[in-house]
Amino acid sequence: MIKLIKLLNKLNIKYKDLSLYERALTHASYGNEHNTDNNERLEFLGDAVLELLMSKYLYMNTNLPEGEMTKKRAQAVREEALVIYSEKINLKDYLKLGKGEE
Repeated sequence: MIKLIKLLNKLNIKYKDLSLYERALTHASYGNEHNTDNNERLEFLGDAVLELLMSKYLYMNTNLPEGEMTKKRAQAVREEALVIYSEKINLKDYLKLGKGEE
């Protein structure tokens, strides 16, 4: 938990319920091996939140037409981009992965 708190503080994230962040960082493989909750349902919700935030950012900060904003949003939230973002904050150091995923 101390490691998780350090990450949240580093990212200036205020938290109330650390168990949600713990679950968000728990891969299904780890959850299955340890009979605990995993991040799959939160991932579904998080994907929608990322799209909404990026949509708002593009709408408020560019004068691009809708089609161009859609392309830019898709580029920013696709898996390859998310991997780059996660590498910048060393997210892999905080993930709980099962034996097969490590």
